[in-house]
Amino acid sequence: MKIQQTGFVLNVEKYEECVTFYSDIIGLPIVKQKDHLTNFRFGESYLLIEKGTTVPEEIRRAEMVPYVIRLNVADVDL
Repeated sequence: MKIQQTGFVLNVEKYEECVTFYSDIIGLPIVKQKDHLTNFRFGESYLLIEKGTTVPEEIRRAEMVPYVIRLNVADVDL
């Protein structure tokens, strides 16, 4: 098996805020965008932000989320 591309998919409740964060704050370039999803270039991979979540509201807390995206950077312009 040859992997052609790797990526991450985040189903989010606050879609517009997440798109703004990853594009304006983190600076990821947008590759493709539709009404309900945005695909970012994420190094050699991709990050897909999709509107909607399947996580029940009663467990939507940071400590209950089973994934983390970590970026090691030299500095951050705020």
